[in-house]
Amino acid sequence: MRTWASLILACLAILLLAACGGTSSAVSTDCTASMEYIEDVTIPDNTVIKPGEKFVKTWRVKNDGTCPWDGYRLTLVQGDAMTDANQPVPKVQPGEEVELSIPMTAPADAGSYAASWQMETRAAEGFGQLIVSIQVEP
Repeated sequence: MRTWASLILACLAILLLAACGGTSSAVSTDCTASMEYIEDVTIPDNTVIKPGEKFVKTWRVKNDGTCPWDGYRLTLVQGDAMTDANQPVPKVQPGEEVELSIPMTAPADAGSYAASWQMETRAAEGFGQLIVSIQVEP
């Protein structure tokens, strides 16, 4: 009985924390994770690519937060997966710019494809947004 009561109280505490907008990492950190998009370095929006062609999408971004990006990753949050859903990011200090690249493969079928990527902290908190948008034509 005591085990069930403890489990129920723990679940209620987690639900209350989520409902109030708090996270465990927000309590343990004094910095802000943030990313500024600067430019597409490769594969501008609507670039025409052949079916099955391999390409590398590169964005220039700036760590405009106060947290160093250490152990962060880019995560696919929406759209067409043209590669693995999680991509590691190099360590970047606040104020630094970096080029982030992801190797991808165009889908086999002709059409318009797009994907939205988000930076993610070690605590799985997402921020920022990067887009890849291609046209696949034979």
